[in-house]
Amino acid sequence: LLEESNKLRLFSMPLKASSIRLLERQIRLMQSDIPKRLAEIKSISTQLQGINRDEIKDLEDLRQIVNRRIGALSLRIKSESAKINNAEKEILAKRRQMPTSLDASGDNEIAIEMYIATDLHSIMSKTVELFREEMKNRVEQNATDIFGKLRSENVVRNLVINKNYGLRQVDEDGNIFDHKGAGVAQVIALSLILALARSAALPGALVLDTPLARLDQTHRDNILKFLPTESKQVILLFQPTEEKISPQIERDFQLKVAKRYSISMGDSQHESHIRRV
Repeated sequence: LLEESNKLRLFSMPLKASSIRLLERQIRLMQSDIPKRLAEIKSISTQLQGINRDEIKDLEDLRQIVNRRIGALSLRIKSESAKINNAEKEILAKRRQMPTSLDASGDNEIAIEMYIATDLHSIMSKTVELFREEMKNRVEQNATDIFGKLRSENVVRNLVINKNYGLRQVDEDGNIFDHKGAGVAQVIALSLILALARSAALPGALVLDTPLARLDQTHRDNILKFLPTESKQVILLFQPTEEKISPQIERDFQLKVAKRYSISMGDSQHESHIRRV
């Protein structure tokens, strides 16, 4: 057995020697490649020495912002493309509904004109209805927001516009009701006026006639704190009995008053005197 083992060892030695020589050759190649790699590392380090790390960070932040904008634009393009496809489908459907005979006869031309006029009327009616509904929702949202800031105790969830274009209150359970108190009705009316002004296409001056009538001091304070924030120009008409407000609120409000005038009755009911005070 020993003799046979020695014979087998003789056969395996050349294979091991060949493997060792192959490994040694690979090691020499790697060792010869080390100076080249070190030189490349040194070159890269030299190039990085003149670069501001903060600038790199800013550029990376900018890249992320741009990527987000590209993503948002891609979604918008996809949405607009879908709208275009829907519009093309509607155009195709309208063309199919139009009279197929397009000869020069007068009756056919009249039929086409009537069809187009009827279709335009339908489009305009739908546009007006959509615009009315959109403005109604906008005014309701603005009125609810304003009412919540003017009301001393807000016990309603939101305000809604009824068929007569007045405001009604909605409680937390969804019940629609009208408040019988004169003071609350005054605040609701004022909320509607301010909501209409806020919802307008162009900003304008607010002109309010006796807005504090029938209100307690808390509501008067709330209104006088709120009005200067709602418009750049506010014109208020007061009765002497309306001016009872908190001293601090009055001082803050007076700092925002540009001019103050007194209006008094003249010798006749058609005559008034205006003087600056």
